Amino acid sequence: MNHTWRHEKRWKIEEAYQDWHVERLYRQSRCLTCEEVHVTGVENTRRRYQVRQLTKPEHAYIEKLPVRRWLSLDVLIGVLHQNRFELLETLSEWLEVGWIEVEETMIDQKWQIERIRVSPRWAAERVERRHAARGAREQQAVTNMTLLLRGWDQDYQVAVDLHQGESDLLEVLHHLHRLLDEQEKALAAGRCVPVAGTSLMRGGPAHQRWVASLRGIVELLAHPRLEYERVFSATWLGDSKAFLRERTALTQFLSIPGGLEQIGLVKHTPIVLSWGEWQATLSTCTIDGRAGVSFVATPADTISRLQDMRVDADQLIIIENQTAFEMLVRPPYRRARTLYLFGAGFSGNAERTLVSLWLHAKSDLLWFIWTDCDIGGVYIQEHWHNWAMQAQLPPPEPYRWTKSDLQAWRSLGTPLTENDRVRLERTGHPLALMLCECGYTVEQEAILSLEE
Repeated sequence: MNHTWRHEKRWKIEEAYQDWHVERLYRQSRCLTCEEVHVTGVENTRRRYQVRQLTKPEHAYIEKLPVRRWLSLDVLIGVLHQNRFELLETLSEWLEVGWIEVEETMIDQKWQIERIRVSPRWAAERVERRHAARGAREQQAVTNMTLLLRGWDQDYQVAVDLHQGESDLLEVLHHLHRLLDEQEKALAAGRCVPVAGTSLMRGGPAHQRWVASLRGIVELLAHPRLEYERVFSATWLGDSKAFLRERTALTQFLSIPGGLEQIGLVKHTPIVLSWGEWQATLSTCTIDGRAGVSFVATPADTISRLQDMRVDADQLIIIENQTAFEMLVRPPYRRARTLYLFGAGFSGNAERTLVSLWLHAKSDLLWFIWTDCDIGGVYIQEHWHNWAMQAQLPPPEPYRWTKSDLQAWRSLGTPLTENDRVRLERTGHPLALMLCECGYTVEQEAILSLEE
């Protein structure tokens, strides 16, 4: 018979005892045809220990050791910051109580530890402890969040009744209702579920911060006011800085037009920038809209207390971007009989309150919204129009947004992408369809640069 030999090395268990055994590495040749094996010699010998676990570990690092992977002594020296003698003493203690298994190699007729790993029995118990701890943590989270959600549905109904006509805020409220209703039902069943649309660990700190924040936002929508973020955080999250960790993700997740400032949740008091012929009184003081070289900055809490508003201007222009606003309120752009207001994109309560005061003070005041000619501008135009309808005010007109304007700015435009066109057509808004017809968008700053 013709043999085809394969040379290999294989460990074989020998001298097995209750808590340890000896393994030898044999060099051998195996026939691939008839499976005949010829042993040619012993290359290495090692010994492995596995001791019955007696106590729970106290060393923090033992909890972090990988379950299946063997670690060399050189790796452990670096991790534990011990020299070889200290490490061997530590490993002896761990081995004695059954936390680890060790692998030894015969060197100069002496057994020496080569590698170690976590004992499978200890690893299994560690998993059980972690599951138990997770269960206890989730039950505590159920208790905490159940308390947080008390009365949220009443606040939700108050908020819906209050914001009838504000389609953007109603959409946010309906979203909040779906999220909190799902949380409440799960908590009533004694379990945690992640906030829908997120990957938050159920019952974890971030999950609880989100539920608390969503509950607080519903309350703020039900009882509108100016609320500082750190006060909001201390009230609902128990820590004045905790909300900061979730702010950006929550803002993107909820997609509130104008951001959290739109609902009154602010880092600091909002400042409204304006210029023009208007005057009002505050206690014994007179506030003049032209009392600034370029513009006047009015805090939101001042606006809410203004009385005896008088407007001498003929028209009002609300400008989306601050750069464009600051250019327009300086010569040669500034017009004496025009009010200018920086709208800050989707304007908040402060800007809308000041506009309302102006329009009530002069009922025939013409007012316009100037935005970038793009999808964002369409949404902002719609935002102001819807607010005016709800507040029973005359609707504004788009400023410098006609077919002739767009044709004059063709050289400044950015061609529409296919995605842009789809989003614009989906709105069905006349301004959006006009952009689709022209085929490009234009920014305010580009328009002003052409006119300088």
